[in-house]
Amino acid sequence: GHGRPDEACGEFNAGSVGGTVSGSEIRQNQASGICLQAQPEREGVDHGDVWTGIEANVIWGNGEHGVHLYGDDPVHPRIENNLVYGNAGAGIQSDAKHAETELFVVNNTVHENGGDGIVFNRSALLAHLTNNIVADNGGHGLVCGTAEHPLASHNDVWSNAAGDYSVCAAADTDISADPFLLDPAAGDFHLAFGSPCIDAGTSIGAPATDIEGIARPQGGGVDIGAHEHGYWRIYLPVTLRE
Repeated sequence: GHGRPDEACGEFNAGSVGGTVSGSEIRQNQASGICLQAQPEREGVDHGDVWTGIEANVIWGNGEHGVHLYGDDPVHPRIENNLVYGNAGAGIQSDAKHAETELFVVNNTVHENGGDGIVFNRSALLAHLTNNIVADNGGHGLVCGTAEHPLASHNDVWSNAAGDYSVCAAADTDISADPFLLDPAAGDFHLAFGSPCIDAGTSIGAPATDIEGIARPQGGGVDIGAHEHGYWRIYLPVTLRE
């Protein structure tokens, strides 16, 4: 869908805000594709707590970030199985507080955004960053604005223009290799045969299905990225980049 270009990030001022945004194509908004914001406590008002899930969406071509989290109160959606690509800003940017709440960013493909891939500008101490492809973005792949790093595991962070990591450090289980996406220019982010992301993820915290509802795993292990490679499909090989 297309959002109104003059609308800013919505504010959640009181109580707990949940639910799920799923199975949607969110594209070509003037501002960010999805923006979640929680305001701090005001007189006579409880703290906000925004945990709206962002699952299995295609978020592309927006004028700012693909997903933007913001606020002094907890903003901790589960962000999983999304394709986030071609946005003018960062793919996923968090300017929210996570010091006391867990944030899960799992099995997303964050590709060729104009800014950084995934950004934590405030505490990332309890942010779980698992099984994501973060590749070909115009800035850094993974950025930490503080010395507190996310709990990273089994990501493929590769070929980001300004470098793959800024302040954040690669996890021992992260890889940096061409993910061999089938045809990103045509919006096809399936893994081609020979992709190093096939069976290279972890089942710990991974969703039971992929962005298309295909069960994980299909092979010997969970794949990295939004798509689980279906061995029953025929995917032509991609041309290897030098």
